[in-house]
Amino acid sequence: MDPLSVIASIVAILQATGCVVQYISDIKDFRQERISLRNEISSASWPLHMLHDRIVQEQKRLDADGDEADGSWLSSVLMLGTAGGPLEQFKSVLDKLEREIAPPGRKGGKTMQTLGKMLTWPFQKDDIERYLRMIERQKSMFYLALQNDNL
Repeated sequence: MDPLSVIASIVAILQATGCVVQYISDIKDFRQERISLRNEISSASWPLHMLHDRIVQEQKRLDADGDEADGSWLSSVLMLGTAGGPLEQFKSVLDKLEREIAPPGRKGGKTMQTLGKMLTWPFQKDDIERYLRMIERQKSMFYLALQNDNL
């Protein structure tokens, strides 16, 4: 995957992250699992913002200097964007969560079904623990890519 494709993937994931965090925040349930899930998703977005900024910065530098990309700084970041890689896996988790918690008819008015969905938490504790582990694993990969860039 090229740097621009990775940037596009990161932007799409950050948008999805914002939506999922908002949906979780809108649910009127005060279980600790809900708060933990929202916080974990939010914390995974920080390294993605940093990666996005660093890729854009490096691309601008390379374009201005007329240099070829140095594969060493970018290799770990590009690995994030491979098929089945951390970016795709994180997006998959966000998509699953969104399907479960997004209010039906998001564009329409508040129906009874929409209000009912906003009031209920559709997950069991085991589901949340599984999602938290998956998100933490991907977030760790994002941080490793940032650390490699710093080296």
